[in-house]
Amino acid sequence: MLKIIFAHCILRRILALVIYLKYMSSGFSKKVKEELFFKNGRCCAICKKLCGTNIEAHHIEMKKNGGKNTIENAISLCFDCHAEAGFSNKDHPKGNMYGEGELKKHKLYWENFCMKNPGKISCANLERKENVIDNFLVEIELNKRMINSCLQREKDRPASKSNLMGKCVDRCFDKLLAAGLLNILPEIIRINILDTYNLFRRINSLCETLSGESRKGPVNDDIRITMNEAAEMAGVLVEEINNWWSLRESNP
Repeated sequence: MLKIIFAHCILRRILALVIYLKYMSSGFSKKVKEELFFKNGRCCAICKKLCGTNIEAHHIEMKKNGGKNTIENAISLCFDCHAEAGFSNKDHPKGNMYGEGELKKHKLYWENFCMKNPGKISCANLERKENVIDNFLVEIELNKRMINSCLQREKDRPASKSNLMGKCVDRCFDKLLAAGLLNILPEIIRINILDTYNLFRRINSLCETLSGESRKGPVNDDIRITMNEAAEMAGVLVEEINNWWSLRESNP
């Protein structure tokens, strides 16, 4: 009886190992994905969207149909295009799914474009993200005006308990990161963006520490200095991004 139980346990472990090895070998290797994403500039081969970290490798010929985990059978896709390429209900089809032939053409076209136009890869289809940059600039300007308004109130009515500003916002900054746009900006602008938003967050933290949840109390020297620095950097940053954007449009 013990031998039967022991043999059963061994068989279960062997079966689990086989399933594990099959699962581990079902996807592309790290080397294949690195080469694929490098060649495509981390852009989706179908919609040409710059994806940053939100990119996946898809089998052109499905694994279940004998497709191999090679770079020749791999195409880089964003989450949305990957969902459309990978899933369909055969009983109730909606629209026309991407076929192997079409995916191969998308792959070849985009790889040829990236090879012939290396300087344009980072800005590929950037126009789709204009609203992200525009909203980001509005957010910086909003934070700057809110800071300046608070500093003006402090100047007019020193030590007033109603002088603390509202919380600096950073939603558009998070969207900029998610869209992968921070990586294509010039290094100096990238550094200034991070420094400016660190100041915005420091202001929030100082206000919270000073006043607690009520956010009522006079502006101390530490907050005042940080606010002045943040407002100045925000103004410079808006000008730098606008200049970069204008230069990019004049030299696509």
